[in-house]
Amino acid sequence: MFNPLSAEKIKGKLNSQRIGSEILVFDAVDSTNDLAKRYLEKDVAEGLVLIAESQTRGRGRRGRNWVSMPGIGLYLSIILKPEVQPRLLPQLTLLAGLATTL
Repeated sequence: MFNPLSAEKIKGKLNSQRIGSEILVFDAVDSTNDLAKRYLEKDVAEGLVLIAESQTRGRGRRGRNWVSMPGIGLYLSIILKPEVQPRLLPQLTLLAGLATTL
């Protein structure tokens, strides 16, 4: 049975001072990435996590469509403001993917 996501429960399981400092959970969004861009325009703090139960216009790598049905997967974006060289930024996504599988 599908259990709705709870920002409080997720935050209680995190051992991080930065990522997850604020967590927002939505039933459905167009895209967590697009939502993150809109929040960045408001100059939100680093570490904001945006989670959606489903996405109506999710995107994968290279602009591919991303099917995001409720109760099937975890769809989220994290706002990071790293102080690294711009050429290294694409590697952050790869590292995040590896970290979640370990």
